[in-house]
Amino acid sequence: MEYTAVILAGGKSSRFGKDKTLLKLNGELIVESIINKCKPLFSEIILVSNSSNKFGIEGVKEISDIFKDHGPLAGIHAGIKEAKNPICFVTACDMIYFYPPLVSYLLEHSEKKDVIVPRESNGQLQPLFAIYHKQVLQQIEDLLMDNKRSIVSLYDRVNVNYVEEDHWKDITHCTYDVFCNINYPEDYERIQHISIELETAVNLLVKNTKAITETRKVPILKAGGCIAAEDIVSPMNNPPFNRSPLDGYAFKHQDSKGASREHPVKLKVKQEIYAGTSIENETEMPCGHAARIMTGGVIPKGCDCVIRQEDTDEGDETVQVYCELKENQNICFCGEDIQQDQKLLQRGDTLNFIHLGVLSSVGIAQIEILRPAKAGIMCTGDELISNGSPLQPGKIYDSNLYMLSGRLSELGVKAIPYPPAHDAASCISARIADMSGEMDIIITTGGVSVGKKDYMHKVLSLLNAEIIFWGVNLKPGTPVLCGMYRNKPIICLSGNPFAAMTTFELLARPVLAKITGRDSLKYKYKKAKLMNDFNKPSDGRRFIRARLVNDEIFLNPGNNSSGSLFSMLGCNALIDIPKGSPPLKSGMLVDVVLL
Repeated sequence: MEYTAVILAGGKSSRFGKDKTLLKLNGELIVESIINKCKPLFSEIILVSNSSNKFGIEGVKEISDIFKDHGPLAGIHAGIKEAKNPICFVTACDMIYFYPPLVSYLLEHSEKKDVIVPRESNGQLQPLFAIYHKQVLQQIEDLLMDNKRSIVSLYDRVNVNYVEEDHWKDITHCTYDVFCNINYPEDYERIQHISIELETAVNLLVKNTKAITETRKVPILKAGGCIAAEDIVSPMNNPPFNRSPLDGYAFKHQDSKGASREHPVKLKVKQEIYAGTSIENETEMPCGHAARIMTGGVIPKGCDCVIRQEDTDEGDETVQVYCELKENQNICFCGEDIQQDQKLLQRGDTLNFIHLGVLSSVGIAQIEILRPAKAGIMCTGDELISNGSPLQPGKIYDSNLYMLSGRLSELGVKAIPYPPAHDAASCISARIADMSGEMDIIITTGGVSVGKKDYMHKVLSLLNAEIIFWGVNLKPGTPVLCGMYRNKPIICLSGNPFAAMTTFELLARPVLAKITGRDSLKYKYKKAKLMNDFNKPSDGRRFIRARLVNDEIFLNPGNNSSGSLFSMLGCNALIDIPKGSPPLKSGMLVDVVLL
């Protein structure tokens, strides 16, 4: 059976103070998130927005209430009346924890009663997360005609299946309130602090990030490490002529028939040919004749083989040939390496030294590249001082700046480091505003937790930046804060070095891949055999530093705390330990992130 989803998005949001249908969570309109979750379950989606194409979402029909100013019951009425299918699921546009498995459960039991509605242990009903049959339309209309707006009053007139809490909780197994919605600004503020999964965080960041599209022409010598902005085909054959790969003599292969050191064949040397010289007034090489030829020289007309000079007496006027050659032996043919119009590289390729050699070999002197990406790096904290300054009491040197700048350079992204910023929201926000003009991405460390001087949340607020998420379910680096400012991603990492490095690798690298168009920047996973015990259980998802050798993974020795830097030496991988894992034992297969 096919079903219709009716999403109510036409309220006045009077308690919230502004239109809550336009609220975003994790960089996406909440209503659009609900629609995307509905699409696999419903053949028809109706959005009661009370506006003409307010959202303009593909595949979604927007309608208005027939009974104006009659609250959610009027929205239910409009949606059911418009629906093509006999059974409708109704929900509100701000159900932030919309849970599709529970919807599926309700649909499976939808034929038993006129209405199927969840009920909590305190008796609270959830009429905006419920199933309604089209046959209740007349009862709803009667209520509205009598100016009655209560949805619950409908339940006194129809057959209702109340799904008790113990039943629907067996479906959800959720630690959060699956029926939570947004009524007041503090409700919206509270949900901004809910951590999300790593994969969700990466998807949100990549979705909101724009790739570089600006291009520029550069000489080949300056193109190494850059991204090709165009497909390149060869304008010529290479080699551009048949040439000799060695020093020797060119002739007709038939003239060497039967030749040996005991019975050499003698040929008359007609000419000498050097690399870089052309053959003028060329006539075909006659039988019994040869041309002395050097490596790279043009094969004379009529010659079909080249003998190396070590297999001759190296004569000048005549030459004795000591072995028999086959047709086309020791000849590099025109176009043998590259043919005219052959594709040499495609847009998006990262240009390496071989690319530069290939392009140069066919005479290409310049190439169109994507503008190189720039990443602004700034570390925050009153305790930080720049490297080279005298170390004062209570201060530490800023290591994150150098670590992240170095890593960006290794990844082929130009790092623009900025001096440490003091713990003042106005100072940090002014610095970021200044940085943003030239940068494609801004990366900061410090100030993302919940301490008195963790200012990055206030900084993004002062900038009017859009917060995409705050907090990812992993250790180290849980409190990472990410947003968009002037259409550019801001990734605010923990100030602890290992936490900063871990979340940089896991979050920033996929974003850099999107910005630059280089898929090679994405991190990769593999399975490896663990060679040491890791004696801690992992209540949450955890990443630990390690050294990968072939298919074996070794824990890095030393301090594994998030603030430890020295123990990262030699670390070329991270072990991804799932949430709820017991201590790891040597010999286990583990998931490894390659650095």
